[in-house]
Amino acid sequence: MIEFLQSLLDQGFAVVKLGPADPATPEELAEVLAEFDQRQRDHLAHEAPPLDLPAASWAAGLLYQAIHLLAARDVDAVGMEVILSEPCPVPRSAPVDYSVDLLFQHLPDVAKFASRMAPDDPLVGRIKKLGAAWPLSSVGMMLASWNGVKPIVNHPCLLALYTDRILRTADLARLEEPAVRQAAEEVVGAYPDLSPKVAQHLRLPLMDVPL
Repeated sequence: MIEFLQSLLDQGFAVVKLGPADPATPEELAEVLAEFDQRQRDHLAHEAPPLDLPAASWAAGLLYQAIHLLAARDVDAVGMEVILSEPCPVPRSAPVDYSVDLLFQHLPDVAKFASRMAPDDPLVGRIKKLGAAWPLSSVGMMLASWNGVKPIVNHPCLLALYTDRILRTADLARLEEPAVRQAAEEVVGAYPDLSPKVAQHLRLPLMDVPL
């Protein structure tokens, strides 16, 4: 598990073994997740919520399982559903959504890769279900629906992060939430040509940007 997390942290891609993940001590896991947290908050515009270690640990385990199942399908569809349906040990809140996102922000890439490999694979649907459960992490997956965003829009840091991802991916359906739409209008209003699709969706006038 530590090798998997460290590769994700340092190289941006995951290293998984065909067999079970090597066990990590709670101290080792806490140390590497704290590094994920620090690197993320160093690049945020507002103060991030505190790290929720149980939530981050849960997300790390599930992300590992999802990527492992991509590499080595050693269980059937029922077993896969059981593995990837393990509930988060703590209820949603700003700290929990933030902490889960430290790992689940990679879900859109995992879903994209799984879809390219086998679009009809049940794993694709299961990954999308995970994304729908955690809306901060699934921007860009172009889902039909997702869980409520109250923990996100009620925290300035998470709202800014969520809005930025919407602007970068043009995941326009996310703009139907009034607080998110307002945040997007405030960002795009001054520079609509930086995100033309969002500006058009919000019916903001485009400007000529001098080259």
